[in-house]
Amino acid sequence: MRKNIRISGSKILMVCLLLFFAGIVGAFNTQIVAQEKKLGIEQETLGQRYQQFENLLLQLSEHLRKTDPERADLLVRALGQSKHGRILSQMEQTSGLITKGQLGDAIDQQDELVKQLLNLLELLQSEDRQSELEKEKKRIRDLLKNVSRLISAEKGIRVASGRKMSPGQLLEKQKKVEKETDKLHQKIKQQDSKNSQDKSGKKTSGHKKGQGEKKKSSSENKQGGKGKPSEGKKKSGGKKSSGKNQGGKPSGKPDDKNEKTEPKTPGREQIKQAQEEMKKVLEELKKKSKKQAEKHQEEAIAKLQQAKERLEQILRQLREEEKELKLARLEARFQKMLVIQKQVYDGTVNLSSTKKEEWTSRHFGNARELTTQESNLILEANKALVILKEEGTSVAFPEAIEQLIDDMKIITNRIGKNDVGNFTRQVEKDVIEAIKELIEAFQNEIKKSKSKKKKKPGKSQQQQQKEESLIQQIAELKMFRALQMRINRRTLQIGKLIKGEQALDDDLVFQLQKLSARQEKIQDATYGMSTGRNQ
Repeated sequence: MRKNIRISGSKILMVCLLLFFAGIVGAFNTQIVAQEKKLGIEQETLGQRYQQFENLLLQLSEHLRKTDPERADLLVRALGQSKHGRILSQMEQTSGLITKGQLGDAIDQQDELVKQLLNLLELLQSEDRQSELEKEKKRIRDLLKNVSRLISAEKGIRVASGRKMSPGQLLEKQKKVEKETDKLHQKIKQQDSKNSQDKSGKKTSGHKKGQGEKKKSSSENKQGGKGKPSEGKKKSGGKKSSGKNQGGKPSGKPDDKNEKTEPKTPGREQIKQAQEEMKKVLEELKKKSKKQAEKHQEEAIAKLQQAKERLEQILRQLREEEKELKLARLEARFQKMLVIQKQVYDGTVNLSSTKKEEWTSRHFGNARELTTQESNLILEANKALVILKEEGTSVAFPEAIEQLIDDMKIITNRIGKNDVGNFTRQVEKDVIEAIKELIEAFQNEIKKSKSKKKKKPGKSQQQQQKEESLIQQIAELKMFRALQMRINRRTLQIGKLIKGEQALDDDLVFQLQKLSARQEKIQDATYGMSTGRNQ
């Protein structure tokens, strides 16, 4: 019970946070058209509000750390994305431009800020949308399974009809399939109605219901209250009208209106049409007209096939949206990591500026702090690695992250031994570069995914598989190239540290052995991609 209260409480806080953020975005959009004299003050106020928003992100993440770690992690990544985009700094710059009267430059800056704010909002909303996508994908897959079964059953009846099975036997089989088709149509109809109610909200539904009850009560008072019965009948339009009001069959207009306005699952109409064709098959079989029945059977199969294609299309779209969300969350995670890794590098450079012999307790304390920060980065990178491995279609990117983790471990060990020399700093530079490459790759994949949202039908299964992969093959190849170049650079770096023709230092020998292992892994991963082992 306490856990449920904590979770619901965290959701309320999350909703408040989103509303607060939405207010910032709304204020930002309307700000451009405000009076010139007030613009500077409004921009400065908006910057202060955004500062409060960033503080709220941090506070809420700390509050949820124990009760809802996944959501806390999302908030931290959002904060990292905000810091990396320098949103607050850009707001301050915009305020300065407005104060100087450079409104054109200020508007350009604001356009860029609005984009960044919307991206941040999309990240904050991604968690709930991810859950919705999972549920919808499961529903569509279930419907596809049912439609495929109906197609198979109807084709079976069509084949049996050609084998001169008696109309009576065919009739029983067709009745069963028609009943299953109607059952599926009703199931989808109920799902659509429920989805529509969930979107409109219970309050709206209750309001309408209350109005209906009020009208019904008014009608009953007119007909069965203290007034004369004859007058009530006259006013209501006679017995025919009265019967309808008191529970007779209602006209189809309201239901038709609701059916038109509510969103329909793709393929629902085709399933209904297939059922109508099956009814015609039953009628023809009762007349013992097998040839006419066969025509309607073929039409029913064609309609079910259309329904299947539409469901498959919506499933592809859902997968594409899920792919975008995963990429966005991965990008945000690495944006956060980049900020921290740069801080570690700056801290290492500061420590290296003082000779180790002159280090005080403060220097040693800073080194321990940097080691802790780098260890936390390893945890973050491992989380990203799990996401990619569970998705299963990428080869180069998991390998890139594994090598990144290896380098982070090198940094952790060396700083842990108070080694902040050239090699340690060079490895940190390599990590920063690797994180930037991953961020750029994720951003490019998001752009490509958005540009390919409207997919053309008729593609082969192999083409669809490639499109549904989280990372496209060209991006995989580019990442392999980056990994190879990094190994080459590291080899040269170690070569410069070797005195003579052969490495004698145990640490350098160990680093060379790790590079050799990396080279073998890249070779194996490249071979795996070329043979389609990841598909």
